[in-house]
Amino acid sequence: MPRLYDLVPAYQGAMEELEKNPEQLEMWLDTVDSLNMALDVKVDGYCKMMAMLNDTDGIKAESKRLADRARAQENAAKALKDRLQGAMELLGRDKFKTDLFTVSLQANPGKVEIHDIDLIPAEYKRTTVLVEPDKKAIGDALKAGRGIAGAELVQGRSLRIR
Repeated sequence: MPRLYDLVPAYQGAMEELEKNPEQLEMWLDTVDSLNMALDVKVDGYCKMMAMLNDTDGIKAESKRLADRARAQENAAKALKDRLQGAMELLGRDKFKTDLFTVSLQANPGKVEIHDIDLIPAEYKRTTVLVEPDKKAIGDALKAGRGIAGAELVQGRSLRIR
C-alpha cells in the first residue's frame, strides 16, 4: 500500500499532467481515479488509527486511579508521621535511634505569618502589577473591523472527522 507521503505528490503530478496534456485525458483520468481510490483507503486508515489513538478513556481512568492511590498513600504516610511526632512530643523525647532509623524532632526555620496586612509598615510591602492583554475584547474589536496595534486576528483551520 502506498504511503500518504507518496500519494499526495503523485496526485498533484497527475493533475498537472492532466492540465498540460488534455489530449491524453482518458489516461490521466484513469490515473487520477486510481489515486483517488488509494487516497480514500489511506484516509479511512488514518481516521481509524486516530479513533483508536483517541480512545483514551481507559488510560485516563487508570491514571486517575493511580493518582488517587498515590494521594492516599501520601496521606497515610503523613498521618503516620504526624502520629509519631505527636507521640514523641507527649513523651518528651526528642530522639529515637533504632537499628534501622534515627528519628529526631528539630526546630524548623522561622515562618512569617501575616495576621493583618494593613498594620504592616509600607517598607515591608511590595506592589506588583500584572498587565496582560484582554484577548476577548481585542478579538471582539478586530472582528468588528477596528485595528488594534500589536494584534491581529489569525484564522486557522482544523480537521473535522464525522
